[in-house]
Amino acid sequence: MTRLLHVGIGGFGRSWASEVVPSVSGVEPVGYVDLVPEHLAFVSNSGLAQASRCFGSLEDALAAVDADAVLVTTNLRRPGSWSSWRRRTTGSSW
Repeated sequence: MTRLLHVGIGGFGRSWASEVVPSVSGVEPVGYVDLVPEHLAFVSNSGLAQASRCFGSLEDALAAVDADAVLVTTNLRRPGSWSSWRRRTTGSSW
């Protein structure tokens, strides 16, 4: 079983969380990350995961869950996103 951390639950990511990922055998979502609290509320309110598996930052999620893979369904150029985090921590956005 592949343990999946899903980053980005708004818009496109919402359909991946509720329709695509559950239809893939061998994948277990272990955490969800989004900057917008309402997007994370969708995850917990729809029964996809407990609120304790929802995180406002990638750093918090990586510290709390053991994931084999990360699914990114978000805008990578948005301030506060993965590319911004990578640029701050490594000096490179790629």
